[in-house]
Amino acid sequence: GRYLVVSAIANQLRFPSTHTYLGSRMVLALFSKSDDVVCECIARVLVERILVNRPFPWGLLVTLIELLRNPFYAFWNHSFTRESPQIAEILTAVSTSIHPSDPPSTAA
Repeated sequence: GRYLVVSAIANQLRFPSTHTYLGSRMVLALFSKSDDVVCECIARVLVERILVNRPFPWGLLVTLIELLRNPFYAFWNHSFTRESPQIAEILTAVSTSIHPSDPPSTAA
């Protein structure tokens, strides 16, 4: 159920519009106020969509950049980012491909 709800919201992260803005703010608010299980689900849905071929929907890219770069969300401090070396490598690669000049902060 949780995955489907987050996925349905992520489907609305498309071109610049108030609809996309609402979806993006919902995802970011859920991430900031939820436990690690929900945060991991949100990260999984967004990263799954970034790993496919380009072009990425504008709203998805903006939401993921905000999540990765804004210290308020403390993305890199969540335990799921360090659970396995493969997951950490994928997240770091995604972060680097989105914004190459700003490497992720892995300090806990």
